[in-house]
Amino acid sequence: ADPGPGDGKMVDIRGTYAGKQVFLTGTTGFVGKVVIEKLLRDCPEVATVFVVIRPKKGVLPQERAEKEIASSPIFARLRQEIDDFDGMFTRKVIAVAGDINKDDMGLSRSDLARVCANVHIVIHCAANVDFNERLDGAMTTNCRGPLRMLSLAQRCPKLLAYVHVSTAYVNCNRPSGSRVQEELPKCSADAEALLLELEGLKDASGLHARTQELLAKDGYPNTYTFTKAMGEKLLFKYHGDVPVCVVRPSIVGSSWRDPEPGWVDTVSAGGAMYLSGGLGLMQGC
Repeated sequence: ADPGPGDGKMVDIRGTYAGKQVFLTGTTGFVGKVVIEKLLRDCPEVATVFVVIRPKKGVLPQERAEKEIASSPIFARLRQEIDDFDGMFTRKVIAVAGDINKDDMGLSRSDLARVCANVHIVIHCAANVDFNERLDGAMTTNCRGPLRMLSLAQRCPKLLAYVHVSTAYVNCNRPSGSRVQEELPKCSADAEALLLELEGLKDASGLHARTQELLAKDGYPNTYTFTKAMGEKLLFKYHGDVPVCVVRPSIVGSSWRDPEPGWVDTVSAGGAMYLSGGLGLMQGC
């Protein structure tokens, strides 16, 4: 978690995950599915992947996982390589009902106890990625969410790592051509004070004006990049003894070649540009 260069040692990823239990959020999204597929295919000795899925009336979390995740084309390669893919998926991928915008990640008491007692690695992919989200809504997910995950991680006696998925664009307010070191974003806003301020700011026009003021001050183009930057700073402030790794992917688009060339499950962000270019709607793409 402390900003600074690594020790340069190679990590045995497959060995690290062998026999381990993982707690993963954002599993119905593009990045979440990619993480699950990668774990199951390249780290086959992983013991369990707990996936957080919002509860839906009349549908069990495991049923949603099998319908919304396991059925994805991203698992086509694994289905070819493993005779009983569905059985393996059911054994290893355990869905729990939860909500990252609630205390204890919205888990039931029994699920919370099971997760805390067994999990070795938490991977927090869930985020509000809407560039135009109201500031209060974006902060609920992108600032409070990581802290809720941290609170859970602090109760896991077997914990080895907390992996937080951020975005490369927390640094979009730096001058063009800047070399970005492993350091915190240049964001001056006090997230905790701002959360309290927003609780008392009910007028929509007042909220909009305050949002524009804050974005202009730190040079952020939208509430997504701004709140993700504050989320990183909150984790750094409160992580304590929890080993935190922050991952900053750039714009998310289709896969290059693995597991399937060109796979994408959304037409937002980069996917929209690729689709438009492929259809001939965008020239020079």
